[in-house]
Amino acid sequence: MSGAALHEAGSESAAALSNAESIEKTKDVYGTYDWIVDYEDFKGLVSPSALGISENSRMLVVGCGTSTLSEELYNAGYKDMVNMDIDEAQIEHMREQHADKAMQWITADVTDMRKQFPEPECFDVALDKGTLDALLCTDQAAEMICELWRLLTVGGQMLIISFRPADFIASLLSPPLLPSSLSIKPIEARGKRVGSLFVVSKSCSLPSIPAAAVKAYVDERIQWWHQEGDPLLTPRREASLREKFSEQTTDANGRVGLSVCHCIMFGEEERGEYGYGIDMFMQDLSAWR
Repeated sequence: MSGAALHEAGSESAAALSNAESIEKTKDVYGTYDWIVDYEDFKGLVSPSALGISENSRMLVVGCGTSTLSEELYNAGYKDMVNMDIDEAQIEHMREQHADKAMQWITADVTDMRKQFPEPECFDVALDKGTLDALLCTDQAAEMICELWRLLTVGGQMLIISFRPADFIASLLSPPLLPSSLSIKPIEARGKRVGSLFVVSKSCSLPSIPAAAVKAYVDERIQWWHQEGDPLLTPRREASLREKFSEQTTDANGRVGLSVCHCIMFGEEERGEYGYGIDMFMQDLSAWR
């Protein structure tokens, strides 16, 4: 997802889309895209009244991509909004799409926005849907948390919509060195819980953010989760994969086709609803090689 690799599945890189010709192509390619849940599924949780804030609160929408979220928040009453994404082409597209609304659209990297916002504590609310989830696949989750904390006013709220296990995300958003309080609200869609809204309220200012210590804490929690909390390759899954691969027909060199590997390694839900199709699999495999 943009800013968020999760909702930019299959798009070209921001660098490749930075020129005018590519931006024109982008307008024809990009529709609107929302990851997993729509605004309707959680609008009651993020309204000004639900959060106890004014409609005039200054809001930063993180990794906005081509989602309708910014427009719907604007229509819900928020008027002082800055929408950011790392993909310049998507930002240009959305700026033109919503030229009639008093919203700002900027290209920025959520892990470091000091160029765009050199002064700290300039937003009352920062809302993210999916970007943190995407950055958990990199080593930059801590940088995002620190940067959003830097930009929040005292009493400001960091709203993180995540589809990862609630206890795991809660531990990441509660570094001991960043004074804050945390509440968690379930998000339901199609009759089941599909994610959570994490509301992190900044308690006080700090002379400087202990970024290195926060990163060490967050990275340790992520490593623990992947290795022990919810490892991808459990003994049971490994046995199942070995059995499935042993049943496949191989070529003259004893190899199984990559499309077959994709179907064996990723379930129907991962390939379908979550959008990890064969094209993305091949791109990731090529990058890994």
